[in-house]
Amino acid sequence: DSEIAFLKDLGFYNITECPSYRGVQVSPFTKITFVANSLDAIVIVEDGAEVMVDLNDALNAHQKSIVKWLTTDLKKQWAHIDYLVCGLGGAGYFPNTVHYEGKDDKETGVLRERFLAHKFCELVLELQPRNVVSFVPGFALLDEKKQWINETRFEREKLAAYYTEHFDEKAAIGFLHPYPGDKIENGA
Repeated sequence: DSEIAFLKDLGFYNITECPSYRGVQVSPFTKITFVANSLDAIVIVEDGAEVMVDLNDALNAHQKSIVKWLTTDLKKQWAHIDYLVCGLGGAGYFPNTVHYEGKDDKETGVLRERFLAHKFCELVLELQPRNVVSFVPGFALLDEKKQWINETRFEREKLAAYYTEHFDEKAAIGFLHPYPGDKIENGA
């Protein structure tokens, strides 16, 4: 109730609670389901013909047992996923932004980015979507002491090749990398 009161204080009055796994019909053709994952949420949008699963960064660095449990459950409920939307990385830049004597910051940054790309591909392997829509933080760090982090990012255009090399060489999954203003229609 405190969340609803908070939203009403902000000026929202038409509020629908969405318990985990209980789909809400938002239009005659569109249903949205939220799946709670600790403090994160996964969003599933169905339009009657296609299914989009938006993981955001809800599973990228979770324990394998949690990832396996949730991906198995998602596949059980939505056997065919047309679009998997997932962030290539976490919400912050830890441990890159922490420096201590003897730490190779750049090596740590490159390893972090490769680890997150690998975790991304594990999610793709588990969920087997028709298309993957990757996104990365759309900003650059401007602090002179942290600009090097910008150069360590795993380029999302390399994901398909990485996935093919390390996970499934016969993959027929489309890897889409939209930019602001782009539209995805019919898998392209």
